[in-house]
Order: sequence, then C-alpha cells, then structure tokens
Amino acid sequence: MPPNIKISQIRCFTAVVESGGFKAAAQSLCRSQPAISVAVKELEKQLGAQLFEPGSGSRPSHYGLAFYEIARHLLNEYDRSLAQAIDTANGKKGVLRLMAVPSFARSVLPVAIKRFVADFPEVEIHISDGHTEFIRNAVLTGQTDFGFCGHIVPDQRLRFQELHRDTMGVICNKHSPLARHASLNWKSLEGERLIGNGTMNLITGPTRRHIEHASHFFVPTTTSLLAMVEAGIGITILPELIFPARNSGMMSFVPLTGPTITRKLGLLTLSNRQLGPTSKVFHHYVTTVLEQRSRGAPQPPGARR
Repeated sequence: MPPNIKISQIRCFTAVVESGGFKAAAQSLCRSQPAISVAVKELEKQLGAQLFEPGSGSRPSHYGLAFYEIARHLLNEYDRSLAQAIDTANGKKGVLRLMAVPSFARSVLPVAIKRFVADFPEVEIHISDGHTEFIRNAVLTGQTDFGFCGHIVPDQRLRFQELHRDTMGVICNKHSPLARHASLNWKSLEGERLIGNGTMNLITGPTRRHIEHASHFFVPTTTSLLAMVEAGIGITILPELIFPARNSGMMSFVPLTGPTITRKLGLLTLSNRQLGPTSKVFHHYVTTVLEQRSRGAPQPPGARR
C-alpha cells in the first residue's frame, strides 16, 4: 500500500525549499515553526528517506531535490483539479445538454446562450430542438439533461415547471389582407388555405371546427413551414414566441381572439433528479430573458416585438 501522505505535508516541504528555511516557511504558511518541522519529519518517515541534509538546516538532499520536482507537480495538479471542481460546483465549467421546442430555440435560447457564454466561456454546450413528445422521451431516456417544451400529460417520472405562456395567432404573408388586422377571430380563417403543423393540436373544442376542414398541407418542421407562408402558399397558426416580431420581412403575426388560446411552456426534468450546478445557472439566464420579454424590455436586434 502507498504511504498515507497528506497534501499539507507536501506543501510544508515545498515551502521550506522555496523560502530557504523552516522559519520563513512557517511565516509564509501562517503556521508555527515546530508544526512545519513535525510535518516534514512525518513526510520523511512516510517516504523512507531524508529530504534535507543532516546538520545543514534546510539544504535539500539529493533525494529531496528529486522529490521536490514531484511534489511541485502534485501540488499544481491538486490545486488545478480542486479549482476545477469548485468551478464546476459554481456552474463555471461542465457540460450542458438540453433540448427545446423550435419556438423556444428560435427566440429565447439565442439571447440566453449569448449572455451565458460571455460569463461562462468554458462550459461545453450541446443543444437540439424537437417537438414536445420527442423532448419528453429524450429526458426519460437520459439523452438530454433537461428540456424546454410544452405542457405534457402528467407523469410521475417527470417534473414540469411552467415558465411562460404565449398566445396563438396567424402567421401570414405581409401582403395578405389578414396582415392589416390588429387581431383576428377564428371564424375569419374559414376559406383561407391553412398549412397545418404539430402545435395546432393545442386547438381543441368548438374552436377547432373553424380550422379542421381548412388544412391543405401539413408541415411539421418550422423552417419549411415559414418558408411556405413567406412564399404566399397559405397561412398557419403558431404561438407568438416563434415569431418575435409582429412584422418581420415578408411575414406578419396577428393574434387570434374569441377565444384566446395560450400555450404553456416550461422546464422538463426527471422528478427524481435535481439540476446540476451548470444547468441551474443556465436556467436562471433563461428565466431572466423571459422576464424581460414579459416586461417589454429591449431585446437584441431581430428579436424585438
């Protein structure tokens, strides 16, 4: 078995070598000189060799000089590893694995991540997007640490913390007559070419009758969906969060009322596991961005409502 050497004994030895004496080492370590001497003698006993020449006071022996190089390397590694462990506990280092629904990934994450990496540049980040059910399965199977998604059917294995609610509305080409309205009712969609998407499953009850016979297409991916709307092929219904500007480029967002339908978005985690330090810090950045959006605080260019 290797000797039970304490890091404090090694630190006392290197301090004697570097400061040139036991008294100076004691002062640098804020310890008494007898305590330094005892630590060094115990270290010599554990190693089975003398570290200083007998009768020379503090002149290292040949073995002491060789061991000093090893000791300095050990201390450097110890200090570096301990600092890294503390940084990880504080969220300054680590790996961040998360998923988000496209609207969240498009509008909230870029702002939060930009601020986060400015403060914690050494954190490794892995992000992917997908629909709520995909994220639910990924959290359950451990493919991701947590996800930002829509509300799920209650499951004892999962914890859903609501963070935001946004309003459903029409996204249309800016030249569409619908774009001229401040808001629209559901009946006004009848006769329009409606492009369906997965988020429209949130529309249930009597309201659904206004759209269930109007869909001529179904496009699950947001990028392709918005490209079709921009081309004037039809209109679609999405939450406001996915379209942060009421008028952006060739498209407009118009809220739907009578009734107003909202979507819940939140943080999805395993119910039996707490967020790690890095994830907790990032969660704070996300909630800050959402709070600023709700207060109407200025957003970066391209993200203004």
